[in-house]
Amino acid sequence: MHTQPSIQTLLFNRIIQFILEPFFFILIGLIYALHYTSFLSAPTFILFLFLFVHQIIERSLAKTPEINPVQFAQLHPIFEGIQVLMLMYYFFNVSFLSFVLLLLYSLAIHSQFYSRQFFSKIIPISLIALLKTLVPNVLIFYVHLRFIPVELFWMILPLLFPLILIQARKWPNQIRIETQEDAELILTAEQQDKINPHSYLSLPIRRILIALCFLIGVPLLWILFSWFSLLGLLLVLLARPIVRSSTTENLMDLRLFFFGWVTLISLLTFFIL
Repeated sequence: MHTQPSIQTLLFNRIIQFILEPFFFILIGLIYALHYTSFLSAPTFILFLFLFVHQIIERSLAKTPEINPVQFAQLHPIFEGIQVLMLMYYFFNVSFLSFVLLLLYSLAIHSQFYSRQFFSKIIPISLIALLKTLVPNVLIFYVHLRFIPVELFWMILPLLFPLILIQARKWPNQIRIETQEDAELILTAEQQDKINPHSYLSLPIRRILIALCFLIGVPLLWILFSWFSLLGLLLVLLARPIVRSSTTENLMDLRLFFFGWVTLISLLTFFIL
């Protein structure tokens, strides 16, 4: 007899997390926008699809980080064609500003791993995390109301630190393996789980980023939600697997921590503002 999967099992399913991640990128901005206007289905769905397609592109590039963005476009013309169509939709139906933001987002996603040949790894990791923090939420609000309130930035800036952790975990690592050829291999996130589970982030760095998430995130939320912002401290429970020295830096744990922050801020936005 088959049993129904538990919520915990679903939340820790790699495929479900992969699909949900783009949705959580836009959730706060969408809920805040719906305080003032009605839901616009077409631009919202296209933005979600745009983010999801770039999830797939990012994952594919992480597996083959040695190819440049032009080579990738030649190998995957369907993905590139879909994203061009969505960019054109935003250019003609929304605004030039929205087109520029999405184009910048797309270029950053395409070039992040290739840029490791030119810059320190922390630069593209931080840049992508910042873009994923700002662009989706700001754009979904702008699509609905054609302006961007300062309050939205206080809501979404706490997400920067979890996203830095996620991006660093996705980063393909270059490790010297003891072989006869003494070769250097580029490992995907899944392969790193077996050989170098902490990726580029040492335990002290992870603890610092998690601490900053609370030390900066809760005061920013206090500006809008007063005492209710202290509910953010409950997310320490989701941070435990990330900061404990006895566990590996699991991508699913990092995503769940990010989902927790987005869910909390979305609920506060819906019920308190």
